[in-house]
Amino acid sequence: MENPLVIGAPNWTVAQYAKAGKAQQHERSIRSRLKWLPKNMKFTLIFLAITLSCVTPAFSQNPEEVAIRALIEAETQAFVNHSFADVAKMFWIMDDKTMLNVTGPDGSHVQILAEEILERTDAPPPNHAKVVKSNFHYMVNGNMAAAYNDQVVTIQETGFVLYSSEVRIMEKVDGIWKIHLSSVHHFER
Repeated sequence: MENPLVIGAPNWTVAQYAKAGKAQQHERSIRSRLKWLPKNMKFTLIFLAITLSCVTPAFSQNPEEVAIRALIEAETQAFVNHSFADVAKMFWIMDDKTMLNVTGPDGSHVQILAEEILERTDAPPPNHAKVVKSNFHYMVNGNMAAAYNDQVVTIQETGFVLYSSEVRIMEKVDGIWKIHLSSVHHFER
């Protein structure tokens, strides 16, 4: 389109003149609304609007990721209040391939299979720990998914803090995500 500021641009229709006039009016209207703001604040507001419009979609989650996060959060909350066996029965697929891998801060490694998980029936004191999860990453492929997150556990009675990175492999069974494998890697800060 030719420059609307040039009056009498050749070959313009009445609609083009009207459109150019509306564009100029709209531009003047925006300028008048922002006139009272200091120049640096105008720049900041425009920069913020552009940044938010670009960044927001990158952090949004699809419905599967939302369901997986809800599963992980519910499993963690149950783990704080119930025995491991009860947690596994609620949120895990319990078969011959189910396992929990745990690496300690010292590098020691334990692998617990489904049969052993179901034997762990001692429940901790209610709300014995405060758990904060962060840095979630997801990979969903059909009925299989993997999720990674960081975790900080604070034992309420002692104040002891335990840091870990966790990976879970999940499978969707009858439309519900269930944990099949959990790998917890503790580390010191």
